[in-house]
Amino acid sequence: MFLSWACQQGGGTVLQGLALRNRPTVTLSQGLHDAATPGNLLPRRAQSSAFLEVRRTFFGRLELTTRGRWEGRRFDDLANTVPLGGYFLLDFLAHASLGGGWSLEGRFTNALGRNYHTAAAIDSPPVSSYYNQPGRELDLTVRYRFEASHSGRT
Repeated sequence: MFLSWACQQGGGTVLQGLALRNRPTVTLSQGLHDAATPGNLLPRRAQSSAFLEVRRTFFGRLELTTRGRWEGRRFDDLANTVPLGGYFLLDFLAHASLGGGWSLEGRFTNALGRNYHTAAAIDSPPVSSYYNQPGRELDLTVRYRFEASHSGRT
C-alpha cells in the first residue's frame, strides 16, 4: 500500500512525504521552512531526510531488521549561522522469541561508526563546539514477560 502525504502546519511549515507500509517501510520527508524567516530552515531540521526500514520474520520466532536514516545539512539556530552537517546511520536489530515468555534481543546501532552532531553547545558562536552522539554500540537484552494469570476472578 502506498501513501503519499502533504500537510501545512501553523507558521508555514510544509511537510511532504511518501510511505510504503506492510512491506519494507520507507518514509521520506522534505521541505521544512519557517515563514517567519523566509529562506531559512527551522533550527535543527534538515530540508531533506530519509528513513528506510526493512524487516523480515523467519520461522515465526526470529525477526531481523535493518534501518537506515539520513539527515541532510541543517543549522542549530534560527538565523542559520551555526551549521550542523548531515549524517547517515545504519542499524541492525534482531528479536528472537524463545518461548515461555522469554526473548532475546540484539541491537547494533551506528554500525558504520559515524561521528555526527544533532545540536551545538550553547556557547557556540563564533567557535563551534558540538554535543557528541553515541558511536558504534552493541546491546544484548534477555527479556522475560510475565503473562497475566487467569485465576477466575471477575
